Amino acid sequence: SPGVIAARAAERAAKDEAAKAALIPTPGRFLFAFGRPDVLQQRQAERLAKWQWSSEFLSKARPDKAGGGNYGAGDYFDDGLTVLERSQIGAGKEAYLTGGAKLRYKRLTGQI
Repeated sequence: SPGVIAARAAERAAKDEAAKAALIPTPGRFLFAFGRPDVLQQRQAERLAKWQWSSEFLSKARPDKAGGGNYGAGDYFDDGLTVLERSQIGAGKEAYLTGGAKLRYKRLTGQI
């Protein structure tokens, strides 16, 4: 009978609503998975804002490049070699050099 079917449908709907009310609401960071790409874009903007490099950060990280001093003598050379590699090249200790430092030494001594 149609009345019994309608009563069962209403009972199922009420049970579904009661179950949904007992659930924990979805946290905002997961809403994009439920068809909310605007939430994902907002989270991405927040993450990117944390990684923006300020001029203060750059001046502390690379004072030879971004002003605020010149330790490391960045104006004189920036060849990627360490101070130790430079001192070993100056002392002629080829056995202790690897990679680019060894190539630099061979180039300076005329071996290449």
